[in-house]
Amino acid sequence: MRWAVVVAALIGCTPQTSLGDRAPIVGGSGSGGAPGDVSSSSSSSTSTGAPQRSTTTVAESTGSSEGAGDSESTGEDEPFGVVGFRLADADADLLLGPLFTGQIVDPADYGGAQLSMAAETLPVNVGSVEFFVDDEQIRIENIVPFTLGGNIELDITPWTLTPGTHTVRAVPYELDNAMGEQGVAREVTFELL
Repeated sequence: MRWAVVVAALIGCTPQTSLGDRAPIVGGSGSGGAPGDVSSSSSSSTSTGAPQRSTTTVAESTGSSEGAGDSESTGEDEPFGVVGFRLADADADLLLGPLFTGQIVDPADYGGAQLSMAAETLPVNVGSVEFFVDDEQIRIENIVPFTLGGNIELDITPWTLTPGTHTVRAVPYELDNAMGEQGVAREVTFELL
């Protein structure tokens, strides 16, 4: 059953996903097609005193999700990582459409709902995702959905972003609390009205 949900999401069949249905957040609709530029960077020391880590970050592409899921799995040790981002309606606890670099996010377009965003990962259940906003560590999420504002079970907490342009980077790890092997990170830059 889980693979059916993954395949459906990869081919873009699910524009909205109700968290009440416990459907996992998966890659595809927010991946923007072929990955953008890959660059290496070093994250700053976090407020939790975590050591500096070297990261590989993929910049979120602009445009549609065409081409998502075009590559075939070889079953060998493929890297895990963040494959995209989705807006989330924190009032209704719904995952909305993809969030792309250059996008303008106007809460009025969503009925004035309190918003958040979720990092989509493949595989769905990585150990944790560490979020940075404008190069400042904001939170570490250990449970799907991996949301910027956090969540209590399936109740999404809204983000606390102020209006303006923001860059969000999500870094996945194989274990809880940003421990273990680090996967491929992704970032997205957007304007919040």
